[in-house]
Formats: sequence, structure tokens, C-alpha cells
Amino acid sequence: MREITIILLIITLVVVGHVYVYSYLNTTSNSIIEELQSLNTNINKEEISLESLIEKSDDIKYKWNEIKEAWSNIVLHEEVDAIETALIRTKAKIETDEKEEAIEDIQTAIFLLEHIKEKEKVNLKNIF
Repeated sequence: MREITIILLIITLVVVGHVYVYSYLNTTSNSIIEELQSLNTNINKEEISLESLIEKSDDIKYKWNEIKEAWSNIVLHEEVDAIETALIRTKAKIETDEKEEAIEDIQTAIFLLEHIKEKEKVNLKNIF
């Protein structure tokens, strides 16, 4: 009976831990995705200044830097690096006024963030 209790306790801890981690990934990725979508919308507006777009991309990069450390402990480093690269490329292309190319990198970052959320979700497809 004692062994069964220990096994159930371990399984419970694993499940609760995963729920917490997934909740954190979901919340933080949604936050960055919202910021990126806002930047994408602003890029298409003519009345938004280049300085404002650069400031917005700096804000996103700052927010990502706060999240990145925790994500590095949860998600593969290659995936974190790919998001980082997309955000850096976005900022560089905004600074050089290459708006169409910046939109492509924003979409890449959004795709990567969504992909990580889907990959980390517990479902039968991910287990088997």
C-alpha cells in the first residue's frame, strides 16, 4: 500500500508540475504574440512613425529577454534561439525601414511561439 501511495504522489507531482509549466508557457507566449500582432498592425499604418515602431520592437525584445531565461529551462535552446533570431531580425528590418521583410519575421516569431505552445500541450499526439 505504501508503494502505491508514493507512486500516486509522484504522478500527481508530475501532472501538477506540467500544468504549471504549460500555464506559464501559454501565458507568456500569448503576451508576446499579442505584442507582435500589435506591432504587425502598426507597421501597416502609415501614420505610425518609424521611431514609434522601433520603440515598440524594443519593448517586445525587453519583454522577451525577461521570459527567455525561464524558457531556456523548459524549452529546447534551438527553439528559444530561433525566436530570438526572428525578434532581432524584426528590429533590424524596422530600423532600416524594410517593413515587408519585418512583417515576415514577425510572422515567423508568432509561428514559433504558437508551435511551442502546441508542442508542450499534453495530448495523445505528443505522448505517442
